[in-house]
Amino acid sequence: MEQNQKLLREVYENRKHLQEGLTLLKGWLRQRQLDKGVNGFNAHLLTMFIVYLFKQRKLHMNMSSYQVARNVWNQLAFSSWHESNKGLTLCSSININANQPTLEQMHAYYPVVFIDVTGYHNLCFNVTLDIYALVRFEAKRAVQMLNDVKINKIDAVEQVLDMHVAPADKCNFAGHTYPQLLKVVTKLLSKGLGKRVQFLIPLQQVVPSWSIVEHPATSNEYLHLGLILNGEQSLEILDKGPE
Repeated sequence: MEQNQKLLREVYENRKHLQEGLTLLKGWLRQRQLDKGVNGFNAHLLTMFIVYLFKQRKLHMNMSSYQVARNVWNQLAFSSWHESNKGLTLCSSININANQPTLEQMHAYYPVVFIDVTGYHNLCFNVTLDIYALVRFEAKRAVQMLNDVKINKIDAVEQVLDMHVAPADKCNFAGHTYPQLLKVVTKLLSKGLGKRVQFLIPLQQVVPSWSIVEHPATSNEYLHLGLILNGEQSLEILDKGPE
């Protein structure tokens, strides 16, 4: 493990584009819930995979974080870590000795193979074939979305990171109803009032402090909004269409 950590420091230190690209990819993993459970495709695997690609000269110093993430998705989408003798290894062939298992031997015991720098440990020892297939599928979808010329690249990245997120994960306010109520009501009023109103201003209430041995105050039960009307259109009864 010490050798792996040393390699990580060598590759990631002072390379901000790799660090930021990894952050994007970690968000993608978490949003897809691919890293959950004992058999999950965890962030450490992605971290080591970026190291592998860097060592293979498939990631370069002049790449942006977006290009790093895109390249990793593309490589994952068309990878074959499950096929015999097509698994990955970070171990240099120079350092392989007679006692180290070969790729073929690793494939005999594990469905997915990615060997660490020591040559003895399969980083994918816990990854099932189904999970690996799902990771490749999601990576391919990400690449397809990024290749869509109709979508702005920034929007595409946001959509890639935002797909398949459960509503409970998006709106987890820890039991506080006020933020949810504020969002729903202001959105509804803005749509209904349209140009008649310039601003909808939530009138916030002061949240009192409490002792660490006390329970915090309950969520606000009432919503107070202030309106700044548009003088020219505030009295309009109907929204007129184009003439």
